[in-house]
Amino acid sequence: MRRDRTRALSCVGPSGLGLFAQWAASIRHEALGDRRSRIIYTYSFRARPAWLAFLLEPILARAFRWETRRRLQGLRAALVRAGS
Repeated sequence: MRRDRTRALSCVGPSGLGLFAQWAASIRHEALGDRRSRIIYTYSFRARPAWLAFLLEPILARAFRWETRRRLQGLRAALVRAGS
């Protein structure tokens, strides 16, 4: 039985977003069978203040990619340990 799931989240406005004017992400899990799966994570954001976005967005994108990769690798390690 194949069970794929998608979840989405978005935030708009200044409350609690720090340097982000808006942020949205979705995470999709695809079961591949044989105790394997794939996670597809997509995101988008806009930096603030708008007049500085051209400078902030490439830096934030790089940091966000690094942190996301680190967290997903941690999730993989935890799942491998739990399945052992």
